[in-house]
Amino acid sequence: MGDHWLRLLPKMPHFFHGLDIFPSLLHGDLWSGNAAQTAGGDPVVFDPAAVYGHHEFDLAISTMFGSLGRPFYTAYHQLIPKADGFDTRQKLYQLVSLHCFFFSQ
Repeated sequence: MGDHWLRLLPKMPHFFHGLDIFPSLLHGDLWSGNAAQTAGGDPVVFDPAAVYGHHEFDLAISTMFGSLGRPFYTAYHQLIPKADGFDTRQKLYQLVSLHCFFFSQ
């Protein structure tokens, strides 16, 4: 596994070329198992692993084990449109998350 990371590392800047990334306060473990709604229908998220980072990271995590639903993503991207390379960075962030999960145990 380490060999693959060593090959990927020098390519990482390419994924972020031309982006202005401003740190955002992230949930850190945003997926459907950590989201619900109150009896009144208000959204609730819980079990955070709060961290500052690129806002796209939470979105990548949210699609790894299910989904938060199309209305969530549609509303999100109306406020913050997808930047060029979004789909590729989603895969990168998912890979990093899986790496941390499996190798931090």
